Amino acid sequence: MPTTYTWQFPTLDVYPIWQTVVNAVYDMHWRLVADDGAGHTASAYGSQRCGPVDVNDFTPFSSLTLAEVQSWLEQQFGANRISEIKAQLDQTIANQISPPTASLPPPWE
Repeated sequence: MPTTYTWQFPTLDVYPIWQTVVNAVYDMHWRLVADDGAGHTASAYGSQRCGPVDVNDFTPFSSLTLAEVQSWLEQQFGANRISEIKAQLDQTIANQISPPTASLPPPWE
């Protein structure tokens, strides 16, 4: 089963009033969760500033969708950074499946 990746945005930081608009998002707190479908998961998280607020092309906060916020983040990150994050998550899952190191008790106990 291929790994699935899910974006989550637990918090969006806003300017309560920005020029003529209310609750203009300026920063996205994000999490990307990878799930291999076999019980192994990994996640990465951070925050990313949005582009400048455009009062002429503004979506009211209450009308924002996951897809819209995700598109903002993906535009800010670019394809290479997203691929790097996914590769790190894939490596974390691979290490869960086949750990590269182990901790053992001493043989004399």
